[in-house]
Amino acid sequence: MATPTVESPASANGDGALLRRVGSVAVVLGGAASTGVTWWVGRRNPSLVLMGLFTGWVLSPFVALLVIAAAADGWSGRARRVLHRVMVAIAVASVAVYADVVIRPPASTPAFRFLVTPLASWLVIAATFLVVGRVRRERSRPS
Repeated sequence: MATPTVESPASANGDGALLRRVGSVAVVLGGAASTGVTWWVGRRNPSLVLMGLFTGWVLSPFVALLVIAAAADGWSGRARRVLHRVMVAIAVASVAVYADVVIRPPASTPAFRFLVTPLASWLVIAATFLVVGRVRRERSRPS
């Protein structure tokens, strides 16, 4: 006889699916807004190569989050919820930083924020992986 599984309240009422959609939409919109601001701020830059490199760097965390989310089907519900919350947080924080460059242009070059924000996003993504992986290993150990 199969052991019945107990669903968490989040998965029973669809909150997990809603959070997944919100995370995915936030990442897509955040990536689009970040790209738009990157091109707006760099509109006077004559180098398309440099603009392409900045665009790739700014978009890289967003693309990575979408790839990770697509591959996270085998993760526990809790780990996926953490991932989706991180997706929303990175999207909102990135857009806020980039929008601040437009609203209040820095006295010096704005490139610093476009270099550091993706780096900070990558560090948050890496930290999330480490924490989720450690929790998963600890829970899989026999008592």
